[in-house]
Amino acid sequence: MVVIQFYNFLVTKDEEGRRGEESSSFPLVPTSYEVVEIRDDPPVLLELFHPWEVKIVLQEGDGGLQDKLTIKGHFVPRYLALDWATINNGVQVPILVKDLDTNSCYNMYWRKWLDDGRFTISHNWNLNFVQRRGLRAGDTIGLYWDRHSPWAASLCFSLLERAGSE
Repeated sequence: MVVIQFYNFLVTKDEEGRRGEESSSFPLVPTSYEVVEIRDDPPVLLELFHPWEVKIVLQEGDGGLQDKLTIKGHFVPRYLALDWATINNGVQVPILVKDLDTNSCYNMYWRKWLDDGRFTISHNWNLNFVQRRGLRAGDTIGLYWDRHSPWAASLCFSLLERAGSE
């Protein structure tokens, strides 16, 4: 964060009346200031049609069609309000997974495995996504973190392409 002072050179009509001054006197001198904090992190570019941070082609035996979805690699932005101490100790934390295709939300668990750094989404993954959506080997799914969610950790899900469909 960068802290900047913004100076006000003109007074409002109410302040002018209380002070008994005219605001048209020159040269202008600061009448007050405000301290403002400005983020110095770069803006996140919004891709309206391709927001998917992770695309996964589901395969037999990789877990995505079983009890949990395994995500290799690190795609969790550090600015998300997650309990990082808990995550880095390998303990699962609750997240909300939003199915954008059906406009439904599910409470799931997010966990980082300490041995190889992979992440998993569990707690009824099979029931809420694999069975309900009819996911099968070869289907492509997409995931991204909803940065504008009122919840601390909200992961968006979509079935991007069915297996065999061109």
